[in-house]
Amino acid sequence: MQYQQKVAQEQDFVLQEWLVLQQQSEQQELHALWLKAIGLLSWLWLLQNANTSLLLLLGSIGSFALLEILLRAQQQRTTQRLLTLEQARHQLQNADPNSNPIIAAQWQLHWQQQRPTGMGLLMDYARQALKPTVACWYLWLITATVLRSFI
Repeated sequence: MQYQQKVAQEQDFVLQEWLVLQQQSEQQELHALWLKAIGLLSWLWLLQNANTSLLLLLGSIGSFALLEILLRAQQQRTTQRLLTLEQARHQLQNADPNSNPIIAAQWQLHWQQQRPTGMGLLMDYARQALKPTVACWYLWLITATVLRSFI
């Protein structure tokens, strides 16, 4: 009986963590949209200023792109943890009474065990930068900026 209570409690913890991370993932998506909106508004404002250099325009685009890449990398980590929790809930439903079903509240431990090296982190950020939801938007802004400077 005590084992069943422990499994039920662990399922509650996993569900609570999943709900918090799901909300966080949705907030990160909203923040990415705000970054794009603010980036577009600042780009348009800089374009209106006739003295704005091409380097300043490209630098502001690069800054917003970098912020979104970092945000998307964190969102990817959150998504990976969500998937781990979903798998854990499934495993808890079929748990062996001889196992130790402690899964919740171990995100940092999980991250430390799978943390990539410096080069691995750079590759993770590069993968996020190459996603169409990130790359297309900023490539469009760069193209429009370069074309405007030559026209």
